[in-house]
Amino acid sequence: MKQSRRQEIDSAAKRFLARTLTRWVVVRGGSIPRMVRGIRAPSGRTASPGIALGFVLVCALSPTPIRSPASAAEAPSPATTAADQDAPADLKAFLRAINHTRAALVARDSKRAARQLDLADQHAQTAQHRAQVKRFRALHAQLDLFFDAVRAGLKKIEPTEEFDLGETIASVVEVGPDSLALFIEGSRRDYTLATLPARVALLVAKGGADPNAPPAQVFWGAFHAVDPQGNRDTARQL
Repeated sequence: MKQSRRQEIDSAAKRFLARTLTRWVVVRGGSIPRMVRGIRAPSGRTASPGIALGFVLVCALSPTPIRSPASAAEAPSPATTAADQDAPADLKAFLRAINHTRAALVARDSKRAARQLDLADQHAQTAQHRAQVKRFRALHAQLDLFFDAVRAGLKKIEPTEEFDLGETIASVVEVGPDSLALFIEGSRRDYTLATLPARVALLVAKGGADPNAPPAQVFWGAFHAVDPQGNRDTARQL
């Protein structure tokens, strides 16, 4: 009965993202089932549908590699170079807002991403533009869900609790609704949600949401694929 319920939830998550990806699939060819089946771990094991769809969603929204804000500032996006320099003002504003949305998502700045998406919506000129904004809003929502799980996990952390980071052990010094102070290798390090190392963010999020639940797998995959500290190979393996 429990397995049947999980399959039902997993199918619902798959249908939701399938609708989000429909237009992208038509443009680039292929099908949702084929793309999902094609995402495999290095061991050959097929990725779970939730993680696979989260990963495909991010790839659909990122025709060019997502760069960190620093590297993005160094090199202009192909979307705003060459022929686009002579594009109408509204189109330039739309492309600029989309690029700033990408940078905001990478920087974990949800409010700035929302503002840029509103600007992109205002300057959208075609149905294609509006569909692109809609897809970015879906990605934005998934990342917000991930950080909701992080906030929920922070509430459960006790002072002096320890995190095994592999190469070292981090001890909790102080915890707040949106912050965490850790003692690592002899010094205190203060983090906000925007600066929390990906490994720590994932450990904390596990305390706020079941990573094996299909809906959680979607936003886990979105975080791994978007965050500069995330691991796309890990996204495929989960």
